[in-house]
Amino acid sequence: MFAMMTSSTAMVKHPMSPSPSSKTAPFWVGKNGDALRSGSTTAVAPSSLEAGPNWTWTEPVGGLVRATPLLDAERNIYVSTISGSIYKFSISGAQLWRHNAGRLLPVNPVLSNGTIYTVGSDCTVIALDAFSGEAVWTRKAGDGAGTDTASVLAAEGVVVAPCFLAGEEGKYGGNTFIAGLNAQDGKLLWTHRPSAPIYNFLGGIDHGSLIFSDEFGSVKRLDLQTGKIMWEVPAPKSSKKLSTGGTIVGPDRHIYATSNIQDADGVERGVLTSYRMEDGTLLWQKVLPYAANSGPAIGNLGLSALSVVLAIGPNPSLPLQGGGALDLDPLLPNRDDGQRKPGRVLAVDAATGTQQWAFDLPDWHGPAAGDRTDHICLPDSFSNPAIGGDGTAYVAGESGRVYSIKDKNADGEISPEFGETSYFDTKNGFQGAPAIAPGVLAITPCDGLRVFLTSQ
Repeated sequence: MFAMMTSSTAMVKHPMSPSPSSKTAPFWVGKNGDALRSGSTTAVAPSSLEAGPNWTWTEPVGGLVRATPLLDAERNIYVSTISGSIYKFSISGAQLWRHNAGRLLPVNPVLSNGTIYTVGSDCTVIALDAFSGEAVWTRKAGDGAGTDTASVLAAEGVVVAPCFLAGEEGKYGGNTFIAGLNAQDGKLLWTHRPSAPIYNFLGGIDHGSLIFSDEFGSVKRLDLQTGKIMWEVPAPKSSKKLSTGGTIVGPDRHIYATSNIQDADGVERGVLTSYRMEDGTLLWQKVLPYAANSGPAIGNLGLSALSVVLAIGPNPSLPLQGGGALDLDPLLPNRDDGQRKPGRVLAVDAATGTQQWAFDLPDWHGPAAGDRTDHICLPDSFSNPAIGGDGTAYVAGESGRVYSIKDKNADGEISPEFGETSYFDTKNGFQGAPAIAPGVLAITPCDGLRVFLTSQ
């Protein structure tokens, strides 16, 4: 572990101060990268992973890291832990500060205009100065925040936080409403309660509107300043199968959402759906062979103007003393069979949904890598993908492996023997998605942080 400078900051109010990181745009503001949550960037990251990371940080008390790392304009890296700390590291691994929030932090934080926004387990929204790690403001927006890994959103002067009220705690996490707050002072602007709970909340902000989906895949567009519904579309089918995926917005101003259904044979399958931003018109829908428990990414893979990348497969089991797995609620994605858990990464044409390539990963069985009865991360089958500026897709999942994938000869086949894949085994499952900056790939397996750097 690197620790050249360490400080724990108190939750006190102080004037908003501009920081060096606020002068230019950060490279990776939160889960799926940008305000649209597209999962892509023009920055090129290392793609040869076998040699392992340049440096590693492990959560010092043996706790859990389930959040995606953030990367500011100077390529400093921010990591949030479930136990309640946010760390800032330099690109070389020096610890620059540590903020102790004094409460659990179950969410993916967001970086906007030199400020980090996060939400505690008691639904206290916290704004931190990214340069110093000191608190700018705090605001109670509800009574609690779900233990799932929801994302805080921030853009265009508004922070969006997922929460629930007293008595609404979901059995396995989740939230019941979202709150919009003024990014400068935390003043509550609006609240919105969808008809179904939200789980692993993720959405995009674009041109004064917020786009997100509930846990069954019903997509909504709200006015960002008022919370007023602009349009909403129902879930793809009536089958009540929860997805821990999410909804993103592409640079084409189309919406891409994942959800799950149960087919006529009782098999759980994922659904990837594209809608038009302006009015929610259905553009295309693709039923997938396996469950879709993570969100997609959209970017340029060098195969067509835009491609959507998605990783699919059953979620891992929950470790129990003496082996076995817990019999969970039937609405939840399957965790309790203990059987073969296949995984596949897909690329489809963003305009049509036509498959461009597919890559099958080795089968997984049982709990996620690194999960024990005294260290339960319980991630989804895969974290959301990330797409680099050279067309490389990065995927990490329950096996503990992070993969880079690129169809270099554009033949529609992914061939490891031709150098079109590379991977490194962290031996810990992933909930946090990969993050990219120029020459940097930062990943957060459940035990900490690994950073890959391009050789200079």
